[in-house]
Amino acid sequence: MTYSQKQCAELFSKHNRQYRGMYADVQVMGAIAMAESGGDPRVTDNVNKDGSRDRGLWQINSKYWPELWKKYDLYDPEQNAEAAAIVWSKQAYGAWATYNSKSYEKFLPDRSLSGDLKKPLDAVKDPMADIGNSVRQSVNAVTETLVKVSLSSAAFVLALTLIIMGVIILARRPASRLIGAGNPVGKAARIAKKVT
Repeated sequence: MTYSQKQCAELFSKHNRQYRGMYADVQVMGAIAMAESGGDPRVTDNVNKDGSRDRGLWQINSKYWPELWKKYDLYDPEQNAEAAAIVWSKQAYGAWATYNSKSYEKFLPDRSLSGDLKKPLDAVKDPMADIGNSVRQSVNAVTETLVKVSLSSAAFVLALTLIIMGVIILARRPASRLIGAGNPVGKAARIAKKVT
């Protein structure tokens, strides 16, 4: 069975994930699937220049996504859509060459009543993203402060430990070893002995 752009978009919408607080525009993802595979879930490209292969509706690459090749049956449209959602959640649209080359655009449905606007939306904003971003920024600020404090505390403890160790080592040495030939204090003591 060959899928249409609309069917690919509906399939992807069941698996859509967030990328930096945004959800994918399912119409764009449907158009990418059409540009990548022509809507044929059984498509496997020939060997690419780098030796990798692409498989399924969204042409998941074996070199860049070997874990997805192992985990999913990429010929299965549902599993390929799940894998594509994972790819999107990590790299957004830029993971697909057909997006970067804009060859997917011819598969987009018209987006206006007059039909003269075929420009895709970049992403659909998650309504909770702003709240999540505020919380994330607060947690990051607290974490950063704690790390700075713990690093300066660790440096202080290390310096203090080294000083104490030095004092203990010096305290255990006999005074005769402290007044040696290479020790300036020892030289002064020997000169003082000769003078008196």
